[in-house]
Amino acid sequence: MRFLPVFVIILLISSSLLSADSWLSTDKFIHAGSMAFLSCWTYNFNQDALLLNQKSNVSLTISSSLLIGLCKEYSDSRKPDNQWSWKDIAANLTGIGIGFVLINNLP
Repeated sequence: MRFLPVFVIILLISSSLLSADSWLSTDKFIHAGSMAFLSCWTYNFNQDALLLNQKSNVSLTISSSLLIGLCKEYSDSRKPDNQWSWKDIAANLTGIGIGFVLINNLP
């Protein structure tokens, strides 16, 4: 498990060398913003409607947001002239992280 972050970094670097996809593009900001919104909304929904404790709520929010992002990326990769983008997944993870920063710092 200790090697997972190193593996992810190597995977992201190798994908950036093989792809013409830019790290700083409008698409990446849309991915990050969408995931930030989705994680904030999901967390608040789980807290208010499902009355989950914090640990369960965080786990469900992260897993559901990540699953939606992965499904969207898979769907995009099936379109003609499109491919899987690890940079989009990284932008999704960044957005989920931003969402949790907002959750913990906004009233």
